[in-house]
Amino acid sequence: MLGLLALGWFGGALALGLVDPRAVSLLSGVAGRADVERLDALDIGRATVGRSGVLVDTENTPAVVVERGDALGLLPPTDERFVLSLMFRRLDAPFVAVPNPQSGTGANDRINRNFPTFYSRGGPGYRLIFENSTWRLYGRNSQDILQQPTPPTGSQDQP
Repeated sequence: MLGLLALGWFGGALALGLVDPRAVSLLSGVAGRADVERLDALDIGRATVGRSGVLVDTENTPAVVVERGDALGLLPPTDERFVLSLMFRRLDAPFVAVPNPQSGTGANDRINRNFPTFYSRGGPGYRLIFENSTWRLYGRNSQDILQQPTPPTGSQDQP
């Protein structure tokens, strides 16, 4: 019975390819775009490593957390600051990661839905820090937030 079901699926896919070759090319193009979006999400996760206070819709794109290694330092949808930012339509997080609203990821992103122009224009007090084909990472203009931590120096007991 299961064999007949599998045979039916393969037969249907073959018939679709023979009847309308455009459907096959369309389906393969969608799959390729999804792969690019996943790789871009991993890139933005890598770009957030070492940064604290990154507002990002991790429920929409968990790959950000995967590449970062953990969610420590992120402000996900379960965080009170994320909820308040969307509720009062005011961004004050040190960093905001937002996907292109024209992408599959961006269409479902809560930040995009509440701040529709943030991806293209940024926001007052923010500047672009990182960008790839799907994501942008904005940081507040405050110098103390944008500076990377300096490595500790040796002990003061040197002669």
